[in-house]
Amino acid sequence: MGVRPTFGTGRAVLVEAFLLDRDEDLYGRVLRVDFVARLRGERRFDTVEALVEQMRIDVVQTRDRCR
Repeated sequence: MGVRPTFGTGRAVLVEAFLLDRDEDLYGRVLRVDFVARLRGERRFDTVEALVEQMRIDVVQTRDRCR
């Protein structure tokens, strides 16, 4: 949840969800998102690659919390 500072797309707050172990098109569907824990604060990454690497770390941390 935030303003996507790496991409500088404006100041509108967005909610983006990454669903683990799901491979289906959910565009146009209504989803419910429950906030369980905050992994990290919002920050700007210098490159898309750095953001993707942080997202990989976020997935590992999420899986660890769910065990």
